[in-house]
Amino acid sequence: KLQDYKEGKSRMVTIKKVIDSFPKKLEGYKQMLDTIVGTCDYVFDKNQKEYCQFMHNITSAHRALTNKLISLFNQLGQLRNSTNNWIKEINEVSAKCRQREECRKNYEHYETKLYELNTDRMKEIKKKNKISESDHERFLRNIGKFQKAGKEYIFSSNSAIRAMETFLNIRYDRIVQAMVCFIEAERSFYNEA
Repeated sequence: KLQDYKEGKSRMVTIKKVIDSFPKKLEGYKQMLDTIVGTCDYVFDKNQKEYCQFMHNITSAHRALTNKLISLFNQLGQLRNSTNNWIKEINEVSAKCRQREECRKNYEHYETKLYELNTDRMKEIKKKNKISESDHERFLRNIGKFQKAGKEYIFSSNSAIRAMETFLNIRYDRIVQAMVCFIEAERSFYNEA
């Protein structure tokens, strides 16, 4: 389950990076449009009536493209906000997985410690030595810690597994929904442009 989660997380983060980087990659195109508008305004003399309409058509078309591009950037900004929620959800699941790992380590620590204490006790019993009161209390304390660590490990494992299953069950719906929004925004820009 953890491996599936890691793969799913990686795929969602990859899609998010593509969506997030798209406006930056188009920034050069926007700069080119702005340059054309500025250049046309500068090159054509507005007193030349026969060229004025031509200049106006060129600059208007490029300003319109810039406005459509800005609209695309705004739509992608909204999409970016929704994919930021993915990261929050991923972080919550990852936190539960880390908590589970800490509980596992704690459980295994007390399992080893209890094994060692029990081995020492059995050696003393075989030698027919009496177990000291402090050793007996220490053994009982560690049994309690082991049982508590076991319960925490089971609880955190169940919690992590439920969180991973929830994430895995909705990941493709989220990716598809984001990609549909992305493609619709892109389609709208290209059709209108």
